[in-house]
Amino acid sequence: MLPSFSRRQWPARRALQLLLVRASSVAAQSCTAPPVGVTEYELTQKWPAGNASYVLRFAMPPSDPSLGLRSVKAFLDAVDEAGEPATFEKSYSPVSMPTDEGHFDLLVKAYPPRPGGGVGAFLCGLAPGDGAFFKLKSPRVIKGATSIAQLGLRHLGLVAGGTGVAPMVQIARMLLADPTDTTMISLLCVNRYEADILMRDELDRLSIEHFSRFSVTYTLTQPPPNWGGDSGRGDVAMATAALPPPGEDTLVLVCGTDGFVDYWSGGIERVKTADGKKEKRQGPLRGLLRDRGFTEEMVFKY
Repeated sequence: MLPSFSRRQWPARRALQLLLVRASSVAAQSCTAPPVGVTEYELTQKWPAGNASYVLRFAMPPSDPSLGLRSVKAFLDAVDEAGEPATFEKSYSPVSMPTDEGHFDLLVKAYPPRPGGGVGAFLCGLAPGDGAFFKLKSPRVIKGATSIAQLGLRHLGLVAGGTGVAPMVQIARMLLADPTDTTMISLLCVNRYEADILMRDELDRLSIEHFSRFSVTYTLTQPPPNWGGDSGRGDVAMATAALPPPGEDTLVLVCGTDGFVDYWSGGIERVKTADGKKEKRQGPLRGLLRDRGFTEEMVFKY
């Protein structure tokens, strides 16, 4: 288990190596209380989910057994590339069902340290029995609702780039598990290489078991010679074929890197509020989805 949330004395290695060191083998230099709302959660299981990626299962306490619609933010005290103490943070959308009790599952790629990240390599290096620090976040509000099911949609389009597929997996699982829900779901999954398609077995399973309601289209920017799926980053023709048509009862969710979201729907705006806090705003709709005929009311950017 992690000794505590604290700055630690780390060996003089590159930052990526530092984050891959098992936390349980590192002695604490000083012990301080974790930030308010940050709690240690034990890793109980892990299994491969694609290229340098894992699904990690963390235990929920008996006092709060279900994560619900909340997401989490991971915290790690380590050192930066200059050898200076630094706290790395990264938000994750669970892939487990909101109603699952006793645990939550995260899809994590072992990205090396970088601005705005640096936690993935550490988390993927954990073994069952180790712990990690998370803060539970409030449920995301999408078009005034905390659950897609509340919107009464006829069609739901999901556009995911790389690890941006994580929230899409949870949303699809949640809607498809409800026998009263009739939403038609179309997922467009964009990756560089075929090995980069994360949780592919699960996506294929859902498309087979729920073939009348859920479809998935894979496209690669660097496909192999024998690739039978779509190719390219996306264009209007692909958006037309893989996603539902624009309409008042249609919503398209977009999740991926900043560049990916900007290409498909225009970037998310990050502004400072009067109290100095950072706030994300949807910003105007641009990109392929606007060219396809969608309006701002029909699109939500993660």
